[in-house]
Amino acid sequence: MSDETVPFILEVPVLDDEAVAAVNAFLWDLLVQFENQYFSQLQRHHRKLDALRRDPMEPWKNRAPDLPDPQGDEDFNDEIPF
Repeated sequence: MSDETVPFILEVPVLDDEAVAAVNAFLWDLLVQFENQYFSQLQRHHRKLDALRRDPMEPWKNRAPDLPDPQGDEDFNDEIPF
């Protein structure tokens, strides 16, 4: 666990069921919007972390740390006619 992920104590008020459901929906929507906005940056960060934590006993799990950001299929062209 890093300093960024250390649990902290947050004192919250007592809420009724509807308020809890509304806050929960808001937080899930916020998370989805955040991940959609910063997806490529999150992926790049996780690739860097994966590269630092490579396990020499499991080389098949190793991935290249300098993969380009995903840009869609426009660069893909294997020139094999189907």
